Amino acid sequence: MKKIKPSSAFFNNTKRHILEDEKNISKNAEELLGFYEKAVMETEDRIHALYSKFAKENKMTIKEAREFITSSEQKVFNKTIAEYMKIISEEGENSLTKIELDKLSIKARLTREEKLLADIYMEMGKMADVSNEELEKVLKETLKTSFKRSAFDVQNAMGVYYRVNMLSDPAINLIVNRDWAKQKFSSAIWSHVDNLNAHVKEVLTDGFIQGKSIDKMVRSLKERTDVARGNVERLIKTECKYFANQGELEGYKANGIRKYVFIGDAETDSKCNCSFYSNKIIDVDKAEALLNFPPLHPNCKCSIRAYFEDSILDNNKDKIYLENGYGYSAWEEEQLIKPIELKFNTSDGIIEMSVSKHAMERIEQRGVTLKDMRDAIENPLEEPKLRLDAYNKKSIRYLGKKATVNVNPLSNNIVTIWKTSSKKKSKKGG
Repeated sequence: MKKIKPSSAFFNNTKRHILEDEKNISKNAEELLGFYEKAVMETEDRIHALYSKFAKENKMTIKEAREFITSSEQKVFNKTIAEYMKIISEEGENSLTKIELDKLSIKARLTREEKLLADIYMEMGKMADVSNEELEKVLKETLKTSFKRSAFDVQNAMGVYYRVNMLSDPAINLIVNRDWAKQKFSSAIWSHVDNLNAHVKEVLTDGFIQGKSIDKMVRSLKERTDVARGNVERLIKTECKYFANQGELEGYKANGIRKYVFIGDAETDSKCNCSFYSNKIIDVDKAEALLNFPPLHPNCKCSIRAYFEDSILDNNKDKIYLENGYGYSAWEEEQLIKPIELKFNTSDGIIEMSVSKHAMERIEQRGVTLKDMRDAIENPLEEPKLRLDAYNKKSIRYLGKKATVNVNPLSNNIVTIWKTSSKKKSKKGG
């Protein structure tokens, strides 16, 4: 079997892409941390406002902090917290911060200290949810960009080009919502917020009991928030690194690459202690984050590259050989197939699936209509079955009256479709 040997340009491009990823990861982290820093500033401003209104000689005693707020202030607070409870995310609903807010929301009258804490909790909660929304966008874009670059680099290295399917939105959503670490990123950010809010409560309570000045109080708070900022930054960078590598891996799968090479710190000039894995060759289907697929630990800098062991050319009939290669833009326009996104109303609810334009063309060739395909998925003659092919690849088969549809359960991508035979239909009462 032919062995493909990529040129030195492929290895240079790999290193360049890794360095580009690191710059992008740092940039994304800084932008996302802006939400955190804004929330911390809001917290400091609220403490300053309380002190400027009630403190004597720049200090506030526990007695002054535990004076009740006015009835008009309580009415405004009740409205504010009721509105916040309507918009808090699912992750926030399960947080310790939410439990604290629930306790405060049922009190007839809050103290100044409690009102300050509640305002801080809500501010931090809003920050967590906005950060999660923005981080999810960044991770999806990182995944898509890395996938396209990977698919192009592999073909460019071989000097052979053929059509590949772009990751569909359902596939991207499945990958991004996969629990690859102990916690999904959205839950992890809320855990950091819970810890920070607990520290804020401790700092404020101790400060009021000891009658600390505003300067000492803010300084104590800054020590805690700086530690929390480092934890959030590490989380963001590690997540971005994982999805950059995952996009690379998905690009290999799309091209039929079966193995990858683990790239440790020695090859990328990064400061990482994973050299024991450097240059190890690992099966793509056995890739597992934290075990043999980077990141192996928080802030891991390691990456992967394609291993061209077996010829994959026989599996791709519509090959184009170009001596001088494709430019990226031309390749994306001509060889990257954008999927068609569809929604189906099944017994399990609304399910999003995708089908490539190439597959749609095949559907028409086989005399099957989109209506037939939809009926098979929404009204199957039997319970959809999980199947394994000769290569242990999974698919779910929907048997309909006029069409039979195979769907990849990992990506929700419609793989193939054909006419249901009369014999099958008759047997199932169709």
